[in-house]
Amino acid sequence: MIIMRQKIKVFLKNAIKYFFIYLNYTFWKIFYFSKNKLIKKENIKETLIINLSFIGDLLATTPLIDVLVKENFSVSVCVLPSMKCLFEKNKNVRRIIVFEKEKILSQIKGKYDLAILIYPRNREIEEILKKSEIPYKISFCPYLPFSCLSIYNLLVIPMLDRVHKVRENLSLISSLVDLEKRDITPLNNSTKFFLSKKEISDFQKKFKKIKHYVVVSPGSRGKIRLKEKLIDERVLSEISDYIIENYGYRIVLTGMPNEKEICDRIIFFSKYKNRFINLAGNSSIRELVFLLKNSRLLISIDSGAVHLAATQKTKIIDVIKESQIRVWAPWLNKENFKLIIAKNDDFSTINFENLRIAVDDILGDNIHY
Repeated sequence: MIIMRQKIKVFLKNAIKYFFIYLNYTFWKIFYFSKNKLIKKENIKETLIINLSFIGDLLATTPLIDVLVKENFSVSVCVLPSMKCLFEKNKNVRRIIVFEKEKILSQIKGKYDLAILIYPRNREIEEILKKSEIPYKISFCPYLPFSCLSIYNLLVIPMLDRVHKVRENLSLISSLVDLEKRDITPLNNSTKFFLSKKEISDFQKKFKKIKHYVVVSPGSRGKIRLKEKLIDERVLSEISDYIIENYGYRIVLTGMPNEKEICDRIIFFSKYKNRFINLAGNSSIRELVFLLKNSRLLISIDSGAVHLAATQKTKIIDVIKESQIRVWAPWLNKENFKLIIAKNDDFSTINFENLRIAVDDILGDNIHY
C-alpha cells in the first residue's frame, strides 16, 4: 500500500509538471514572437552556460561544453561560488563567472551571443537575461506558470526521468549541432574534471601516507538527505571490514562536514579501526578528486562523489534510487560501475550481501596486503 502511494505520488508530481510545461510551451508557440528570431549558428561566437546547481548537474554539462567547443563556439560558464572549482583548469571553458546577484548583469551584458540557461529557470534569472542584451537565448521549457517566456528564441521540452542528464543537456543544442553524427557515449563524450600537475604534486605530498585504499562515502548530500533513511552504518562498516579482510585495502571515508559523525559511527562498528581514515569535512572538492583518482574503488550513495569519480574513470559501486537510474547512473562504460538499486527509493533496504557481491565483481583477484 505504501509503495503504491509513493508511485502514485511520483506519477502525479510529473503529470502536474508536464501539464504546466506543455501549457507554457503552447503559450510560447502561439503568442510570443521571440521564436521567430531564428538562431543563426554563424552569428554565434561567445556562448554563456548558466547553471546554478551542484556537482552532479554541473559535471553533466561538460560534454555539452566539449561539443560546443568542437563546433568552434567559445564557452563561458556562470556558476555558484562554491562550484567554481569544478571548471578550473578546463581548457574548454574560456571564463568562469561566479554568480553574484548584484554584479551578474554588468558581467554578461552585451558580451555574449548565446545564453543557455540550464538551472534555475525562474523569474529572477529570466529578468537578468532579459536585460542582458544577449541576442539568442535557449532553455528547457519551465513549468512555473508565470515564467518570462518572451525572452526565449528556443525552448526544449525537458525529458523528466526519461534519459540521462548528459543527454538531456545536449538536447538543448540539437538545433545547432547534428548530434546523431556525434555518437554520444560515455567513451566519446565523458564528463570532465581536471587537476593541474602542481596540484597533483601537492596532493601527493599531503596524502603520501594514504596508499592502496578504497573510498567509502555515505553520500547524504547534506541536510536534504540527512532527513532520508541512509544505508545503515553497520552495513557500511561490515562491507569495509570485508574489504580489509579479503582484499587488504585501507578504507578512506569522505563526505561533507555534517557527515563526519556518520563516518565516526562506521569506524566505531568496525573490527579494524586502525585501517580507517576519516576525511569527512577535511578535504576540498579538488582534493577529493585526487583521492578518487587514485582509489581502487568508490562505494557511495548516488551523490557528487559518484560523478566526480566518473570523471577519473574510477571503478564505482553506486547505490542509487530506483527512480533515478535513467537520469543519474554514472556516465561511464558499464564495465566500470555496478548499480545497487534502492527499492522504492529507500536506502535502508540495502544490506551487506548486496554490497559484497558488487565488491567481489569489481575487485575480483585484486588483493593487496
